[in-house]
Amino acid sequence: MSESVKFPRFPVVARLEQSSRRQRILIAAIVSVVLFFLGLRNLATIIVDRWWSDSVTDAPLWRVRIVAQTQLFLLAFAAILAILGTTVFFIWHTGRRVLAPNNRVMRWYHARMGMAHHWLVAGIGIYVTWRALAAVPNFWQQWILFRDGFDLPNSVPGTGGNLGSYIFSLPFLNTTTSFLRQLTIFSFLLALAGHSTSGSFRWSKSVPSRRAASAHLLSLAGFFLLVQTFHYLFVQRHLQVLDSSGGFVGA
Repeated sequence: MSESVKFPRFPVVARLEQSSRRQRILIAAIVSVVLFFLGLRNLATIIVDRWWSDSVTDAPLWRVRIVAQTQLFLLAFAAILAILGTTVFFIWHTGRRVLAPNNRVMRWYHARMGMAHHWLVAGIGIYVTWRALAAVPNFWQQWILFRDGFDLPNSVPGTGGNLGSYIFSLPFLNTTTSFLRQLTIFSFLLALAGHSTSGSFRWSKSVPSRRAASAHLLSLAGFFLLVQTFHYLFVQRHLQVLDSSGGFVGA
């Protein structure tokens, strides 16, 4: 008895595989319409914010905020593309070059999912990207302080450094390192699950893993350690000055 008979496709996967070209076009059209209306809602919010800003002040507050949010959005998108995007790419690329996994659970999974496994990985990446980018514009004030900050004629006793870096740069650096660490950890877990599922990364010593999968996991782990080291040396130590949890501020 073949694997396809033993392990039939999941109902949703089977439905998608058996759908006609017209049905796929219809699904794509529905998704496009939903995305279009979501974009219109965001555009309406931006326009209303501009009307409100123009009605209360003559200062270019709306333009400054939109420019800062756009810059921050592009920076975050580049970081997500470099970390999470390459993770999805390597899962697809290395997984296609591996024969069927020798683990029975993995054979069951591949028989039930088929090519939908790749779309599942891509869907997870797209969803996380959407959620992350939706939250990024909320930190536009920190970005402006970091971008336009300047040194002050005062130094911080004890930890050292210019006072301006604590006021203008430190909040954004703390947010950035936290964002990069969370993104890297998620990408590592996704890569570990994806490479293990495809068979390119093997837990058994008797069966070697693919070098590309191992190198990818090691690169993510190394980047996380690099960001963690930077956070400890240049962010966490300086944050102690702003810590108000002790008996006095800075404890």
